[in-house]
Amino acid sequence: MLSYQHEYHFGNHADILKHLTLTLILSHLNEKNKPYTVIDAHAGAGRYNIDDERNAHTGEFSKGISLLLSKSENTLCQPYFDICKNYMEKGFYPGSPEIERCMTREGDHIILMELHPQEIEKLKENMRLPPLYSEKKSENISIHHRNSYEGVIAVTPPEHKRGLLLLDPSYEETSDYENVEKIALSMKKRWNVGIVAIWYPLLSHRKAEIARLKAAAATCAKEGSDKGVLCAELCVQDESDENLPRLFGSGMIVINPPWKLKEQLSEILPLIAESLGGEAGEARVDFL
Repeated sequence: MLSYQHEYHFGNHADILKHLTLTLILSHLNEKNKPYTVIDAHAGAGRYNIDDERNAHTGEFSKGISLLLSKSENTLCQPYFDICKNYMEKGFYPGSPEIERCMTREGDHIILMELHPQEIEKLKENMRLPPLYSEKKSENISIHHRNSYEGVIAVTPPEHKRGLLLLDPSYEETSDYENVEKIALSMKKRWNVGIVAIWYPLLSHRKAEIARLKAAAATCAKEGSDKGVLCAELCVQDESDENLPRLFGSGMIVINPPWKLKEQLSEILPLIAESLGGEAGEARVDFL
């Protein structure tokens, strides 16, 4: 199904969790001089106009990143906040492809995949423009108009073995959960040194699917490793609330998590949960 349109939702609490985690992982990868690969399996359009009427209708941007920036000054969030502020001053919110090319370096490789026919054209157009935060122009970007689940298998393992695979489908279909499980299990054999970051929505009617996804991811922990598989969840409304919205929070599963990512998210997410959800906000960070 290709009905999902991120223009209604960009900059919301789910984007905050996903993009904050992304910047923390990329910051870790940048600590070494060796080049790395970023595979963004569901890239979207890349950047979004903050005056878009569709998002104004939902109010998710104003209740998400716009509200958070007015309340929080946590230094661990700084790379993400700096990129967001710079783009927002120019009228945009940065999607994951923009964040990736703002933070990657010369020699690193970005692989972007998108299946939606309109989104892929927007993505190509946006990637031809220079990034709005970094002075450099990212040259090493590959864009694929293809099914991401097939595409990820085709491009792994990548030439640069260090790196990250980001999986964040819309989960409109039950098959999305099943496909993400298959990819995560496949990466254990195909690219066992790569970091795999999986975003998922917290939906009351999808508890069984989420439990299966977590169980599958937990089996991907390296034997003999003390890293485990990290799971972080950000809730902005109490799940027991009778007026619960369809999406009350979201989570990130990180296979092969970088050192100290758990400690960083454990410090940051409770503050974000309180800023966005008040007393109903909650954050959970632990190994599966």
